[in-house]
Formats: sequence, C-alpha cells, structure tokens
Amino acid sequence: EKIKNLIGSRNNDADSCYRSAEIDSLIGSTNKYPLSTVLQLSKLPEKLCICLDIGEEMESSWDLKGSQQKHTRLEIIVSALKNFVKCKLKFNPRHSIAICIIADEVEWILDFTNEIPLVSNILDGLNPRKGCSSEFDFSKLFDALQIHCTISPVIKGNELCMEPLVRIILIYGRSFSVPKLSKHPETHPICNHPFFYLDVLYIHSTMTEKKNACQKIYNFLRGIACGGVTETAYMFEQPHSANKLGKNLSMLSAHAAQRQPRDELIKHIYYNADPDRLLVNFGFVEEKDKSASNSPSYP
Repeated sequence: EKIKNLIGSRNNDADSCYRSAEIDSLIGSTNKYPLSTVLQLSKLPEKLCICLDIGEEMESSWDLKGSQQKHTRLEIIVSALKNFVKCKLKFNPRHSIAICIIADEVEWILDFTNEIPLVSNILDGLNPRKGCSSEFDFSKLFDALQIHCTISPVIKGNELCMEPLVRIILIYGRSFSVPKLSKHPETHPICNHPFFYLDVLYIHSTMTEKKNACQKIYNFLRGIACGGVTETAYMFEQPHSANKLGKNLSMLSAHAAQRQPRDELIKHIYYNADPDRLLVNFGFVEEKDKSASNSPSYP
C-alpha cells in the first residue's frame, strides 16, 4: 500500500519504474523482503538469462575422477547447465530461459523460451572461441541486457506489477586479465529496476598458476554484482570442481524473490561428492542398476 502511495501517483513518469531509496526500504535489500511482498513476488515467473563466457580458457581440460575421458571446462559447464535448466523449468514451466555468449563481443543467441530441447541444443552447439581478448568490457554486456531484457514498471495503474522478474546468471571463466567497465551498470535503466537480479559464477584456473589475476578479477566481478542496485546478487567462485559446480548451481536455482541470503543458505546445501554419482548426474556415464549400488543418495 505504501509502495503505491510512493510511486502510484507518478506511474506515467518515465522513471517511475526505477529504484528509489524509499522503494528499496519497502521491497527490501540484501534479500530481506517483507513477507507480504515475498508472497506476491514468489508467484511471478523468472525470465532467466544465462550469460556464458566462451573465451579460450573454456577449452582447458577439466578432469573428472572416475572418467577415463578428458573433458573441457565448457563441456562440464554445459552439461551442468542443461540439468539446471531442466530442474528450473520443472519447478515452474512459466519460467523462460535466454542465452547470450561472451567472446570479444556479446552475442544474443537465444531469446526467452521455455522449450527445454531448444535450450539444450543451443548449449550443445557452443564451442570455445580462440583469440578472444582477455580484457573484456562488461559495458557491452549491460548494453545487450538493456536491449533484450525488458521489465514492466513496478506499478501498473494502482496495482503492483505482476510481470516476470528478470535474473541474469553470468558465468565467467578468464583468469589472466582483469576486465574493464567503460560505463557503470547503474547508467543502464534496467539495472535500477527493483525486479532485476544479477548473479555471478566465476570459474577460474587454480590460484597456483603463474601470472593469474583471479583475485583481482573476482574483486571486479564482486564490484559490479554485489553493490548498489544489484546488492541482492549471489556471487560464487570456484576452480575446476564438479562438486562445487553442482552445489553453486543448486543455490542459483532458487527463485530470486524467495531465496535466503547466500551465507545463510550455504549452511543448508549439502552436495554429495561421490565421484560415481557426479559422472551420472552430469551425463557422462549411464546409471548402474540401483539395486546393486551402495552409493548414497545425491541431491
């Protein structure tokens, strides 16, 4: 009711859909929403855009224990994402998935859809791009998001808008050059919308590799994802670990308006590290007869 009083009287203004300090205090910050708002927003589907880095490092080898084959970082991520998409659309078929890729430029390759086979086919067709500049300008990403991800105003007439939320999952995989930002995200109107969410999964080389800039890159990503208008972000980093990848994607499957703060939620996510189950769940081997297996259950 108070949200309506704050912005309902100016719902025809061009900036009426954007975030203000007063709206923030009501809608909530750092994932602490008033219960009445959560009940409304949790009914909304999500428009989920997967922004996947396909730079040269995505061709690096990722060994899975128990598998005799060598797999690239991109292959493992794609397999995990396909399972993530299936689960997400089973939660709510009204969710929709879009895909854009990050090379030297940002390419929007799939608009929002809830067709699982189409999303899987697009993901399967991705290959690492050689010769990509490591110093990526993230302003290009926010420019693309502004064009392709539209969000309705918070208020329509005198009612709280019940259009889908927009959430971005950025999966970045470069380890040796710090990216740049020629324009701040807050200059893009979509980033000022209270129903816009940005999450980051940073998958990097091991910290022991010489000349890596993982810490600086992590600090950069955290700066664009976890401050100001995007303070509700989930930010994860990991080296090559299928166990951590599954755990991180499990937490990212939570609805943007419902989920707990990351540090609280992580206490309750237990991901079984049995290597045989990892291979089955990522689709690299077929599951054996369950009656003959003593493997523990895998969430």
